[in-house]
Amino acid sequence: MAAVVLLLLLLALVDSIEGSERQFVKSGSNLLLEVTAKIGNDDIFFWKFNNSDNLVRFSPGSEPKIKYTEKTDFFKQNYSLLLRNVKHRDTGNYKAQANGDTEKTVAEYTVIVQDPVSPVNLTVTPINSSFCNFTVVCITVDSQISGTFQCENKTCHLLNQTDLKDSSLNVYVKESSIFCNHSNQVSWEQDEKPFHSLCKNLPASNTANVVGISVGTLVPLLVLSIIFVVIK
Repeated sequence: MAAVVLLLLLLALVDSIEGSERQFVKSGSNLLLEVTAKIGNDDIFFWKFNNSDNLVRFSPGSEPKIKYTEKTDFFKQNYSLLLRNVKHRDTGNYKAQANGDTEKTVAEYTVIVQDPVSPVNLTVTPINSSFCNFTVVCITVDSQISGTFQCENKTCHLLNQTDLKDSSLNVYVKESSIFCNHSNQVSWEQDEKPFHSLCKNLPASNTANVVGISVGTLVPLLVLSIIFVVIK
């Protein structure tokens, strides 16, 4: 039987700075921002944060001036900037500029710092084993995020959910197990439960049916909602 995939994608995504490269990074880790463009020998070079904060100023014939030596490293041989032990306050726009005859932007990044997602616990409550009908609750261990799904013949749909800020919660059935995934751009957690005992007349097909909730605000200008459904 051919599988038909229905994809409903609602995407309101506008870059705060046109042409910038988006970089997601886990809080507490390091991030290297590279410059690949050629810099003139007489150019004065800057790394700027949110267009106003000069992180680095490097003039020909002098040593670079680094504003935050405790959390940034500048490599003058290739103009790259290393952000160390990033925090949420480090989220923003990073721009490398070379000033010679004209001022030009040679690299630009939109950095988004995220925490790792919480682990999840999955509970399954049978409703009618003859129709492989059961309710699934997926909740994070800190009880901050939860979703309730009803599944029948390996197809699940969402009943209710808590609001999600920057992560996704997905429940799906695959082969003989039920899975719940909690994820964002930098990490993911999963719990799994067998479900054969819940179904007297289990369909022969072993393909997965997926339903998920994902409503996030990664940055003030990023709103993302994705629902994936695979229908047999």
